[in-house]
Amino acid sequence: MIGAGISGEALARLARKAGCRVFVSDGGNVPRERISALEKLGVGFELGGHTDRVFEGDLLVLSSGISPSSPVVERARSMGMPTVGEVDFVFPFLGSPVVGVTGSNGKTTTTSILGHVLNAAGVSTAVAGNIGNPLGSVPLSGETPSLVVAELSSFQLHWCEEASFAGGVVTNLAPDHIDWHGSYENYVLAKRRLIERTGPDGFAVVQLADLDILRGGSGSVRLYPLSWDKVEQGVHLDDAAQVALLLMNGSVRELFRFDQVRLLGRHNLENAAMALCAANLVLNRPLNGEDGRIGEFMAPPHRCELVGRYGGVTFVDDSKGTNVAATVTALRSLKCDPGGTKVILLGGRGKGEDYQVLAQTVSEECSYAVLYGEEGDRIAEALSKAGFNRWSRVGSLDEAVRVAFQRTKEGDMILLSPACTSWDQYPNYKERGYHFRRLAQEVGAG
Repeated sequence: MIGAGISGEALARLARKAGCRVFVSDGGNVPRERISALEKLGVGFELGGHTDRVFEGDLLVLSSGISPSSPVVERARSMGMPTVGEVDFVFPFLGSPVVGVTGSNGKTTTTSILGHVLNAAGVSTAVAGNIGNPLGSVPLSGETPSLVVAELSSFQLHWCEEASFAGGVVTNLAPDHIDWHGSYENYVLAKRRLIERTGPDGFAVVQLADLDILRGGSGSVRLYPLSWDKVEQGVHLDDAAQVALLLMNGSVRELFRFDQVRLLGRHNLENAAMALCAANLVLNRPLNGEDGRIGEFMAPPHRCELVGRYGGVTFVDDSKGTNVAATVTALRSLKCDPGGTKVILLGGRGKGEDYQVLAQTVSEECSYAVLYGEEGDRIAEALSKAGFNRWSRVGSLDEAVRVAFQRTKEGDMILLSPACTSWDQYPNYKERGYHFRRLAQEVGAG
């Protein structure tokens, strides 16, 4: 088994429960608590590299994120050793239909909303996958839910060849993880696996803009596109009436009123609408926002999360905005108080993306930008080429928040949506977001 992260530990537990002898190999270092957990399981393991012991088994199980080009995978294949991805390994143990949720941005929020409204409607639903609760933990819980809602990354879907889904949601498509997949085309093919692996009676909820690129993998799957323009079948977000509607088989169902959703940004209305649409389809009966208590749903941390208001300035944590598309969406979706403007914090470790669209959006939506981290210079160059020169270059997020606050007035918004990963200065986007929260409180108190 390759990978001793949180999903790898769940896979090891599941394999042990199934009566398998397990050996876990991880090329890096893992937290001490993970080592202790593996020791208690009674499995063999190695850290810091892969030895020949990896190839002594009958099956190589790959936890989330293992690349097909990694030397250990290439060697296993050259030896004819069978390999299986996380999702395919777990599926035979689930015993419940699964609705998958993927996309470049918004998948955690959409997954969470879908699980919330189904549970609120009395449907026993487990929420798992790339959301912090590994898919392998579901069959380990000792309970069999009526349904599993699984957030799935492009990495997980790349290895998905046998699993069969009851339905799927693709929130949106934009370039991401190109370094892992090798090209945007390969990235899209991985996302399309969700639809390809959905059964003939299943459904897929997608953006109208992505319909053509995803249709090739749909087979007989029913497709429900989402659009702010009216559609014959699918989800229509009606800006004039401030309502989300599901048009299906000549009928119209109200999913929710916009004012029922307690999330920031128009993109979160799309996430909520996709979730409610999927809930209607999987249940094969009407379920609206009131039935699903959507008004009680709060945003997951670090996804356009309102941190607070200090000195009349709104602080928003979108640390999960780790690519250009996510940051552009946040900028275009979030609204300031009347007369207010946005100051954005950008930077971190890049993914090799082009920043032209980001620079254009910043010039349209922001009064100022503060750039920090490894990628700060590249973003600065793109902003300058776009004719936007209202920016400062600093070294850390601490400096960035202080400079941003100095540039604001009452009614303005400071948005952390970095368009980059956190890995140059933080272990993950969560730690970056929590640090931003503390810095906002500090400048507000000062």
